[in-house]
Amino acid sequence: GFGASTLIGEDYQKLITDYLQRFLWIFNSEEFRIIFPLVIMGLRLSMLGAVLSACWMMLQTKLEHERLTQRIQKGKKDYVGSTQTVSLRNSFSVSTSFPGIFVATVAINFLIAFLVIFIVLVLLATPCVLLALPGTRPFMLGLLWLLRFPALAAGFKAVLKYLIVDKFIVEHGQPKYPQFFAPLWLVLILLNFVQAPFFALFRWASLVVHATITSTYLHNCPVSESLMSIDPGYYAFIALTFTQSARRNLVRTCFISALMPQTQRARCPEPRQASDKAAEEARARRLRIRNKLWVAVTLWNNPELRTTRRISKDREYASFITLWDGDGQRPS
Repeated sequence: GFGASTLIGEDYQKLITDYLQRFLWIFNSEEFRIIFPLVIMGLRLSMLGAVLSACWMMLQTKLEHERLTQRIQKGKKDYVGSTQTVSLRNSFSVSTSFPGIFVATVAINFLIAFLVIFIVLVLLATPCVLLALPGTRPFMLGLLWLLRFPALAAGFKAVLKYLIVDKFIVEHGQPKYPQFFAPLWLVLILLNFVQAPFFALFRWASLVVHATITSTYLHNCPVSESLMSIDPGYYAFIALTFTQSARRNLVRTCFISALMPQTQRARCPEPRQASDKAAEEARARRLRIRNKLWVAVTLWNNPELRTTRRISKDREYASFITLWDGDGQRPS
């Protein structure tokens, strides 16, 4: 009949079947039973670490915004963009791009943290997995056997550095025994030359990871102040912080309110009524009575001040009685 074997041939059919059986054998192998749960665990840990990294990035942006707002209101000039206050003062349009950039940067931080954490977990777990698998165990044991020499060199260097040179040979920043210091110094230089490639590689990898993560923080400006505008994230952040700090300055707000009270109101005050005027007069009379009573308490506690009063006691008493009685009605 006319079937798949007619189209692709029996030889190709056997070849495809063989490849499919090999592919399906992977899922039934012992290696898959060991690796697959570790991969799932690594993905979960990477997801958790990425969520924490994104939350930490948002928290740091908020804290830096508050700290920078306080420093701007105090007149400090130690932040990137302090010499461009003239342009930042009118940068309300630039600050409108901050919410969108912030959301996009949080997503980028999440993805980068996820990939970095997963790669680090893979690099840490791969030797353990290869050591656990029967097929690769001899290779890993041989590799560990070769690594015993760098490990012994590192241990010898640590003992020589911390327990001998730093503790006995050097004192108060000066060599205590110069005849022993010179050869030990040469030995340490040679040992560090041997381990320098490993240290350089570790430093480069750690700096790449750190720079990749911190590049997603909006409050970090990687360029100079003159080129600040080409960094849209930091430029929007500093524009938003500067404009908001100027509008939320308590001294400025209180000064404007003292000069023009109507500027801080949504609507004009209602016209005064007769009852409001009477209530204000009663309140003013109560405040004057309170002030006179406090003056009396002060004079009672400090008799030496009585002679310095410009108003006599009888006149003060008559004024108090008149104020207390008012128009024949005592204040409530």
